[in-house]
Amino acid sequence: MAAFNCPGGVYRGGSAALDRILAIGGTSTWTIDGSVANSREHFFAELAAALTFPGYFGHNWDATYDCLTDLAGGSETSAVLTITHGDQFLVGMGPEWETAQRVFANAAAFWQERGRRLLIILVSETASPGIPDLPPSCLGQEREDVDADSEIVQADARIRTLNRSGKFDEALQIAHELVARFPHNAGAYFVLAGTFDFQDREAEAVPPYQRAWELGLTGDDVPRFYVQYGSTLRNVGQLDESVRVLQEGQKGFPEDAAIQAFLALALFSAGRVTEALTMALSALVQNADTVDLHGYERALREYVAELQPFDPAPQNLPAGHSR
Repeated sequence: MAAFNCPGGVYRGGSAALDRILAIGGTSTWTIDGSVANSREHFFAELAAALTFPGYFGHNWDATYDCLTDLAGGSETSAVLTITHGDQFLVGMGPEWETAQRVFANAAAFWQERGRRLLIILVSETASPGIPDLPPSCLGQEREDVDADSEIVQADARIRTLNRSGKFDEALQIAHELVARFPHNAGAYFVLAGTFDFQDREAEAVPPYQRAWELGLTGDDVPRFYVQYGSTLRNVGQLDESVRVLQEGQKGFPEDAAIQAFLALALFSAGRVTEALTMALSALVQNADTVDLHGYERALREYVAELQPFDPAPQNLPAGHSR
């Protein structure tokens, strides 16, 4: 069975669901006996033993979050922490469970931002209020003929609409879920990076851009990658790398006006004013008849406005290059 395709988080599942999850390859698994770890003190002790936390583990919720996020750098795509005898566990933990659920959810979100999944499964045969059941996608029950590219295109369109409406949290949630659903698809990471970019969160956009390139972008996403990643690097101050990436893009797509325009901006920010002006004028002459900027007109208008009055000093300009 292939790796499961569902967002990380805290779920309830029966023993049959647990068996399906544990049968999936490429997954680290840890198990805690909820009939034993059914108090704050016993839970921290059992958790530390099961996950081999370091000796300095502080046996509190902050330390639990820190140790769980430290594990996000592992080699496996996904990890599952199961708590058996869920009913006994919940009764014994009482109000501590609310804190545990929040800490687990935050840790799972941290993993997801790094392209990995953490599932915490409370094993119980009965529904538990406030704890969602494992979705079918976690159990490998989705259609095998899912068209990933089609879903990514649809999600991308939805994200763009939400971003332009100022619904940034909802847009970002969809983008994260897309990566969790298609963890080995370059297009999913490219959408996540572009979502960060639109929200002026360039530093957070760099890792998913890099991951998208590693996984192998294709088609129209390739010239778009050069524009968006190159511009992101400029905005986070990596000027030389920005110029390098955009120059590479120019070699591969010598007639792409958007790449030429953003390369001119990168050269200008790097203090290479003469080269920047030469690039801009060359692009203007080359594309005198028709200029197709592939939807980046808004970003370029904002950048050009920032260049007035002319200042030859290197500078970082405002974000917003993702379409």
